[in-house]
This record gives sequence, structure tokens and C-alpha cells, in this order.
Amino acid sequence: MANRIIAGRYQLVRKLGIGGMGKVFLVADQEHQGNYLALKTLRRNKMQEKYLQYFRAEFMLSRQLSH
Repeated sequence: MANRIIAGRYQLVRKLGIGGMGKVFLVADQEHQGNYLALKTLRRNKMQEKYLQYFRAEFMLSRQLSH
């Protein structure tokens, strides 16, 4: 999976971890060279509305981080 391009912009570097809801990857932002981000994916069996609400809430909280 390494070096795979997602959304024409993010290059997968490596898997950071696996949890109950999905996987987290380290990705390089191709538009902003040198920037690295974490990309979290959901498992297919976690696509019900209750999990999507949790995922959205987690996303909104993570946007408030500034370190």
C-alpha cells in the first residue's frame, strides 16, 4: 500500500495503527511538500449511521488540535 496516491493528493507512507473502527495511515500531502498527516479509514462493517456520527465527532475534535 505504500506510495499509493489517495484523492490525487495524498501519498500513503505507512500504516500507523489499527483499531476497532478502522485503520490510521501516515500520508504525505503532495500539494504542500513536507507536510505529513494522519488519515483514518473506517471498516466497511462500521458504515452504519451511529458509527458515522462518532467518526464525524472525532474528526471535529481533531481539527481543534494545534500541535
